[in-house]
This record gives sequence, structure tokens and C-alpha cells, in this order.
Amino acid sequence: MVMIKTDKARQALRDRGSLSVQERQILILCDGNRSRQEIARWVGDSAGSVLDALVTAGYLAMHQPPAPPPPPPPSLPPPVAAPASLQGVPSAPSAPVYVEQTRASQGSKRSLAGCKMYAVGILQMQRSADAMALAVRVQQAGDETELLLGLLDMVSFLEQMTNTGYADNVKTHLRQILPEQYLGVLNLQTA
Repeated sequence: MVMIKTDKARQALRDRGSLSVQERQILILCDGNRSRQEIARWVGDSAGSVLDALVTAGYLAMHQPPAPPPPPPPSLPPPVAAPASLQGVPSAPSAPVYVEQTRASQGSKRSLAGCKMYAVGILQMQRSADAMALAVRVQQAGDETELLLGLLDMVSFLEQMTNTGYADNVKTHLRQILPEQYLGVLNLQTA
């Protein structure tokens, strides 16, 4: 069973006033992918009682995740060599499928959605009220401008609150996943 936020929880996160820091942190972690035990490992021993209180108050619900998809069918056997009678016959040229798939997968590594998920994860690991508030702001960004402003604030926050190496690692990863047209906005063009 996984924990999911209710509409009441989403509204409380937007209002930013009615919940404690730990309650907000737990609600953010309850994304429909984490079990009660996983959340307790992230937050600590007091998570159990806080989770119970949030369920009782209607902020959280238990949800059974869907069954995993069936395994893929077994792969086809390797191709068999053409008989000697057909070896001199030219075959149709094969399409460069692998090259096209590689280009497509490389292009798909850059996305604002990926940046949002990365930023929220990094901020959640900081375990401070300011970082959690910033994580919520980034998570709830309604458009690309809000998200870019949140990413800028995250970079500034990390530069002030963490060591230089950590902040540089985060910026390096952002350079790799942020769509290229936004690199200038975040001053991430150069390494």
C-alpha cells in the first residue's frame, strides 16, 4: 500500500500555513509511489504517528498500486544465414533504426519536467524548512517562468547553504537536463 495526498492535502500545501514542517514534508513525500515504511525511513521514527494523524484528518489515503506490467515476450532468435542459392541476390538496405533511436533518446534527456523532479528531490534532501518551502514552490510551478525562477532560487540557495562542490554538481546536472534554450536564463552555459 502506498500513501497518496487528498485534495485537502494539496490545498493545505498551497496555503502554506496550517501544517507543521514535518507534516508538509510527509505530504510532499506521499506521491503515490512510496509506502508507509519508505516514508518512515526518510523522515524518522515520529513519522508513524504523524502519518496516522494525517490519515485521520483526511490529508492522506492508502492506495493499492496497480499490478506491474507483464514481462516482455522473449526476444527473437538471431537471424539465420541466407541459403547459398540466394547469397548473390542484393537485399533491401536496412534503415538506421539504432541511430535514430539513439538520437531520439538523447534529445529526450532534456526537459523541464525532468528538471522539476530533480530540483524537488535535491531540495527534499536538504531537510530544512526553507528547502522544503522551495521544493513545494518548484513542484507547484504552474508555468515555465515560475519553474525557472524556482530553479534559480534553488541554485542560489544551494550555493549559500551547501559546500561549493555540491552546488557545482547540481549545476552540472542541470546543464545536462535543462532544455538548451533555458541554459542562458539560469547562467549555466559554461561549465
